[in-house]
Amino acid sequence: MLISELEKIINYKFNNKNLINEALIHSSYVSKKNNPNNLNYERLEFLGDRVLGLILAEYFFKILPDAKEGVLNNYFQKSANQEFLAEYAKKINLSKFIKTQKGDNLKDNDSVLSDVVEAIIGAIFLDTNINNCKTFIISE
Repeated sequence: MLISELEKIINYKFNNKNLINEALIHSSYVSKKNNPNNLNYERLEFLGDRVLGLILAEYFFKILPDAKEGVLNNYFQKSANQEFLAEYAKKINLSKFIKTQKGDNLKDNDSVLSDVVEAIIGAIFLDTNINNCKTFIISE
């Protein structure tokens, strides 16, 4: 699938296409031709998870000024969990862009789908800045 198609769906155009390509590669995808450095989304997922957490914490802190920590945490947990992120990935048909080893049925795995969403957040953060991540996360 074309990266430009995904960029339209997520409403973000990457300056560095290598970042979005890396965000879409599962560790099972091995190809000397297409993935000579054996890149995968795991490092971007790590970063994206932290960026997502920060943005959501700030968002709920601001929109719920009288909420106690427990309430804020409940909102946070509902928005940053695997199920929520996987549902978003399914909504945008993200699985058709993910590269996995042939024969694996990982593209529809909720864990993989949520991980790739976090990797995309990490890629956006590295590509530009946290404000574009906020736009991506909060507008969805």
